[in-house]
Amino acid sequence: MWLTTHCREENTTHVLTHLKRSLHPVNYELVTRIRGTRWQTLKTEAINFSQAFIWFDDYLLEAEKIVLIEKGCLENRIAIDLPRFGNNICRAINETSTITIPMKSSSQ
Repeated sequence: MWLTTHCREENTTHVLTHLKRSLHPVNYELVTRIRGTRWQTLKTEAINFSQAFIWFDDYLLEAEKIVLIEKGCLENRIAIDLPRFGNNICRAINETSTITIPMKSSSQ
C-alpha cells in the first residue's frame, strides 16, 4: 500500500503523477499496482503493527519515528531518495524480498 504524503485518501493519482517523473516506464508500471491507503495526521496511522511490513520512505516526521520506536519497528523503515535514485526503489524491493521482515515482539 502507498504510505506517503502524496496519497492520504486511497487515491493514487497524485503519487503516480509524482513518481512518473522519476521512474523508468517498466518500474512505473509495477508501482501502478500498489493500492492507496487512508490516514489523517501521521502516516503511521495506516500501519497495522500486528502484521509484518517494510516501509520505504524518504522522510519521517519525528512523531512518526517515535511511533516506530515505541512499536519496536524502526528497522522496518527503509530510506529512499526518489529524486536522486528513483529507479533504485525496484532494486531495494528485490533486495528486501529475501529478508526476514522485523516484527515487534508480543510483549510490546
